[in-house]
Amino acid sequence: MRFIFTKTISVYRLASASSKESYSLNGTITGFILPIGAEEAFLSEGNPAQQHKLVTDYGSNVKVTDKLTYDGSDYIVKGIQKFDFGATRRIEAILEKSNS
Repeated sequence: MRFIFTKTISVYRLASASSKESYSLNGTITGFILPIGAEEAFLSEGNPAQQHKLVTDYGSNVKVTDKLTYDGSDYIVKGIQKFDFGATRRIEAILEKSNS
């Protein structure tokens, strides 16, 4: 599925050295981010207007609490699922769009 992951997304990792929330650049991944439907948002207990989904390569370095920057918007990773079967190996993550 690597051929469909053409968009570059910056990954920022939460720094644990201070009591203030800060992120540092951890690298980039390729994938795509799209809004999710109300049913998926309901299952994740989120606001449908703020919930999105990341789909990326199975080997991508992304973790819960990471901040992703794509197309001028910031997203926080709330949950991750890894699908490991055949040619459709991928990571899907539930994201919440950040207001800042």
